[in-house]
Amino acid sequence: MTPKPTPKPEATEPKANVTAKTAETPNVTEVTPKVAKTPKRVTEAELLARYPHVVAGSLRFDEARNKQVVRAKLTCGHEHDLATSDLFQVKACPLCVKAVRKDQRKARKAARKAFLATLTK
Repeated sequence: MTPKPTPKPEATEPKANVTAKTAETPNVTEVTPKVAKTPKRVTEAELLARYPHVVAGSLRFDEARNKQVVRAKLTCGHEHDLATSDLFQVKACPLCVKAVRKDQRKARKAARKAFLATLTK
């Protein structure tokens, strides 16, 4: 007994994704033009109320970065220009952070060395 050959499906043309235009369905083929986003402007009073380390009278707009920039007095004592979007995460200037991390690495290395010395005795 030989198996019957299965009939091949008829070749049909692919259907286009066309939606019916009725009063209930909106026209989905129209593309709305993109609008350039304007950055959110924050007043200096809002910044001073939220971030006490901001220097008063230093708020300006930086055309190159397209952001508002403000001068902030950091915990290390230095003043640094920061974008208003970065104020919540910057506590010290990059040079001081680098020095603190270097000291922390030295302390960890010394502690590890002392611990290994106690194991070998």
